[in-house]
Amino acid sequence: MTTPLLFKEYIWLVNTIHDAGGITLKEINEKWTATEMSGGVELSRSVTGTVPCHVTSTSLSWTRM
Repeated sequence: MTTPLLFKEYIWLVNTIHDAGGITLKEINEKWTATEMSGGVELSRSVTGTVPCHVTSTSLSWTRM
């Protein structure tokens, strides 16, 4: 995967979490697989773990740094 494509995917992920205010990994994957960027493949847990967010049991919310 190229760096610009990976960057674009991270931007999509950050925007999705920010816009939702709070979102589960399942909801992120549902939104992600609906995009053309996904190619029908879910995000791996390691990708979502690198975004600065707050995890509470089953939901993620944006954390300002």
